[in-house]
Amino acid sequence: MRGLPRGRFALAGAAAATAFIGFLAVAIAPELLRAFGVVAFLVVPAFVAPFAAARMSAPRASRLTHSLYTAPITQSRWFAANILVTASVGVLYLVTTAPILAVIAWHLGAGGEIFQDFVPIAIGLILAYTAIGTFLGIVFTGRSLAAPVGLAVSIAVVSVMSGVFMAQVLQDPAPNRTLLAILHLFPHPNLLDAVSSEASGGLAPVDPAKAIVALAVTTLGFTLLSAWVYLRGQGPEDWEASPRHKGLTTLVVAAIVLAPAAAANDEYRIAEPSAPQVHIPGARPVNILASLGEPGASPLELDFLNPHLETADDPLAVNEDNERHLVLLLPVDPSIPVTNLTVEITIPAGRDNGTYLSRNFTFEQVARNETAPLPGAIVNGPIEGVVLRLPLTVNPGDPHGFSKNFYVAHIHAKYDVAGENKTRHAHAEIPIHAAVSDASEHLLIASLPAPLALAAFAFVRRLRIS
Repeated sequence: MRGLPRGRFALAGAAAATAFIGFLAVAIAPELLRAFGVVAFLVVPAFVAPFAAARMSAPRASRLTHSLYTAPITQSRWFAANILVTASVGVLYLVTTAPILAVIAWHLGAGGEIFQDFVPIAIGLILAYTAIGTFLGIVFTGRSLAAPVGLAVSIAVVSVMSGVFMAQVLQDPAPNRTLLAILHLFPHPNLLDAVSSEASGGLAPVDPAKAIVALAVTTLGFTLLSAWVYLRGQGPEDWEASPRHKGLTTLVVAAIVLAPAAAANDEYRIAEPSAPQVHIPGARPVNILASLGEPGASPLELDFLNPHLETADDPLAVNEDNERHLVLLLPVDPSIPVTNLTVEITIPAGRDNGTYLSRNFTFEQVARNETAPLPGAIVNGPIEGVVLRLPLTVNPGDPHGFSKNFYVAHIHAKYDVAGENKTRHAHAEIPIHAAVSDASEHLLIASLPAPLALAAFAFVRRLRIS
């Protein structure tokens, strides 16, 4: 591990890589947290494979093995060290994302999709591709790194695409089982199944244990086979195994590659959503018109038919007090007295379907209401009614992302109208948009230390070399 950054541009390259991840976090995560999770934890870890392949094949390509095995270093220790170094590099990559993960956990909690699905998948990818890359680096004994590294990159890219394609295949009510089996030859689909991730088209396998077994076969199989080939089937320069042993190795490779397809899941169910699925009501509320506006906003400025637009462009701040006025338009002639008014407001939200705001507002004195006609082409013509303004302090909680958090305010009103014997009951629903207001700033602060520290080390090293 100490020897890894001895290359001229090793530390600078590591600084650039961590800066790229930080850029993705700041540029993508505030709006598309899942997209950041896909890139950072489903795509990047797959490229441990070419690193492992290069580590194992480089000594032979540079003829270092001529002197390597004459030193007090055994083949078994060299093999074990390279596997540990490759796995450690993958773990170090995850460590560099820890500040970003800390920001996500601080704002969104540690129970979301990033921690439940993406981080476990990244760990599984590092283990699986360490085994695959190591085997490719051992099998190719030529003087060039192009073959093992190129094949490792190809496998990583195809595996990433297979995970994306599987989500498309599962959209079919009767997915092609043969195609699913082919896709499960690669680690990504199996890892998505193993964690029952919603990322695979919103479906989860009925039996995720099959995917776990397939991943264990791939990881342990290639690791043990690599050890046998490197320590028993090869010498310092090339293969020394008999044709019989080479044929047996080929059969074992075929069995390891095809085993995941044989254990592939072909039965799926609807996955439990990691984010609350909120029904956004249509443009026309029921019975009464309602909107949530800034304090002091005139009823004439509010969009009662599309109340979600009031917070779409200016979302509420998550986990902060937001002062708003709930404006209701009761379909009552302003000249007729309204009495015994009771308004109940609840906003169910969150993964546990808890209620973060549940307050009952009872107004016995109609004189406190704002009574005014509302001219304008609302619905099919001018509307007049009793306008009720309720000052609210809204504190949206339990967000599932930095942005695009939707809550629905359920409003139920009871009131009596002069001249009528029955109490009127009315209700409306208002979609509310909320976002983490300072997510970009916190992600930027969290993503700076790693690249700056690596760049500083690279600068100091270059000074020492000079």
